[in-house]
Parts: sequence; C-alpha cells; structure tokens
Amino acid sequence: MAFRVAASPRIGFGHLVRAIHLARALGVPPRVSIRGTIDAAETASRLGAERLAGSIREVMRPGLGLLVIDDPSRAAAEPWLRAAGRAGVAVASLHDVGLAPLPSDLAIDGSLGARRVHGLGRDVAACRLGPTFAVLSPDVVSRRRAPSEQAGRAATIVIGLGGGRQARAGLTIARHLRIGLDCRPGLSRARVLLSLGLGSGARLEGIGSLDGVAVIASPRFRAALARATVAVVAGGTTLYEACALGTPVVAVPVVAGQATTVRRFVRAGLAVGTGPLRGVAVGSARWARAAADAALDLLADARRREVMARRGQAVIDGRGAERVAQAIRAVLAAAQRTTMTNTRTRMQP
Repeated sequence: MAFRVAASPRIGFGHLVRAIHLARALGVPPRVSIRGTIDAAETASRLGAERLAGSIREVMRPGLGLLVIDDPSRAAAEPWLRAAGRAGVAVASLHDVGLAPLPSDLAIDGSLGARRVHGLGRDVAACRLGPTFAVLSPDVVSRRRAPSEQAGRAATIVIGLGGGRQARAGLTIARHLRIGLDCRPGLSRARVLLSLGLGSGARLEGIGSLDGVAVIASPRFRAALARATVAVVAGGTTLYEACALGTPVVAVPVVAGQATTVRRFVRAGLAVGTGPLRGVAVGSARWARAAADAALDLLADARRREVMARRGQAVIDGRGAERVAQAIRAVLAAAQRTTMTNTRTRMQP
C-alpha cells in the first residue's frame, strides 16, 4: 500500500497527517509519496512516515495492492489514478467538501454535510460520505471527555491554526486574547496556549517575548486541545478533532477552501464563527479581534460551551479512521478475488 498526498506550508500538512492516521488504523507502515516542498518531506520523516519517490513510475512497482490519493488538486491527482488503472492497482481517494473528485474504487469525503458530486467514486456504492468517515487520529477516541469534566479546571484557550503564515495569524489572535482577558473581570487568569503547527516554517522570531502566552510543541497539541476550555482553530482536520474531543471551538478559515467547512459547522451549532469579514485579510488586526472576541464570549458562557460540546461529540465520534480502514480492506479483498479469478481464467486450456 502507498499514499500519494499533497503537503507544504501553503497547502498545509493535513493531507499528510491524515495518511499517517489512516495507515495506523490499517496497521501498515505510512509509505508516502509527496507532492510538495522539501519542508513537507522533512516533516513527513519527523512524523515517522517512509518517504517514497515522487514519480509515478517508481511508486507503481509490481506487488502494489492499493494506492491512496489525498490531494486537493484534481489535475495533480488524475495522472496517478490513470497510472493505477493501467497497472491494475485499486485506488482509494480522500476528499474535502467534494473538491477534486476522482472516479476511484473507494471515495471518502468525511466532511460535515458531504454529498456525492459528479465524478466522485466510480459509482454511488463506492462512496463513503459524512463525518462518520472523517479520518482523525486514533488517539481522539481515548481522549474524549464528558462536557462536565471541564468543571473546576483552570480556564485555557488553545489556538491552533497551522504553521507558517497561519501560525503568525494565531499569534495575532493570542495578543488580542491576552488584552481582552486582562480587561474582563473573572477571566484574567485564563491561560492562552499557542501551537505553531508543523514544518520548519512554524518557527516565529521573538515568540518568547509575548507575555501571558505559552507555546506548545506539536506533539503536545492534541492533549492540550482535549483539555482546553475553548479552542480557536482553522477549518481543517483540527476542527473535527475538537468536536470529537468535546472541546468548544471558534472556527476561522485561514484559506479560501475552508470557508465552506466553517460555515457548515457554525450553522450546525458545532462551532462559533466570527461573522462576516469580507475583504478582511487573515492575520490582520480586525480579523484577529473578531476571533478573539468570539473566543472570549464563548469562554464566558458555560451553558453554551456545554451544549456545543455535547452536540459535537454526538455528530463526530472520532472513529472515522476505523470505518475507512474497514472499507479499504473490503476493496483490497475484492481486488484480490478479481486477480485470482483472472489468473485462473488465463490458466485454463
């Protein structure tokens, strides 16, 4: 089995991380071919993935049973799908909100409100849609908490928007949060934790000089997210993880492709948004103040947090990786039966 994913500081590392989660659920090594930067390749190695060559010819070697494609660019993914078809290799593809549909043997779109779009999966039966198939870390299930468990804990706001420019945007929110907390009686003791995401581009100069904000390393982020009173996250996988963990969230899209996801979560009552900010740049002072104000309002409303936490856990149970792994095993078994049948047919006189 091999994975072909897109990853870079600009695209993000969610597709890479999702491949690693799915490999873990399948009990196989995460063997990954990356469309991306050197930084992405180094990040994959740090996360324990086996880096494969970037060329189709080198990945499509004899004996490959399944190719998993996770790439938001249909143009980049289609050559791999065609090559797999020529080689007789089954293909599973992962998608977000219907983007880059491929007529694969198994198409997974774990998005909230996902519907089949034209070209997704070779037929309807090949599609698995909705948040029950959201591929999250297997650790999420063990970290899920009852909403009542937060009572009595010191208030904590965790910010995790990703690395690079997203981390800088998170830093801007953290600054406004710290100012807002200090101005609100009863909330000034709340801690603000900032994740710088993955990749070497996540490092920020002078981060240690920000009073009242602690930086958390990426290996500790999920544990911090599980314990947070409120989280401020982008519209990627972390939003799904926060809901599964029972952590109330403020969701902010940091790239255009996340706007649909954030809108769906807000409408479903699974997250708080910032309201309309058309024309406002991500990372700007106005944008950061809106996110900080939304987080402060949610922090001050215990009843709303409890309702949101229960609703999120009801919709997203964190076991999507297990279900996707089961579906992939069925595809592999069907492909093996077909191969055996074809072999017997060729051997008959």
